[in-house]
Amino acid sequence: MPPSPPAPDPADIVGAGPAIAALRSLSRAHQEVVALCVLQGLSVADAAEVLGVPQGTVKSRLHWAKRHLADRLPAPDAAVFTERIA
Repeated sequence: MPPSPPAPDPADIVGAGPAIAALRSLSRAHQEVVALCVLQGLSVADAAEVLGVPQGTVKSRLHWAKRHLADRLPAPDAAVFTERIA
């Protein structure tokens, strides 16, 4: 299987506003998981394969990112991220 391209910067996908600051406040590892699973719609298994980490690591990073974004964004903005993170 050829190597997958690196995950895009989530801020480039979402656009301007408070979401940018919240996304950029995440670590690179958390940004990658949000970009792959939330913004690009990859499954946990697929994201784990792309990143070369266990599925449990992806799930943990998603959970942490969900809490972080929910704490830093108004409810309507946070819902864009948190509703897609199971």
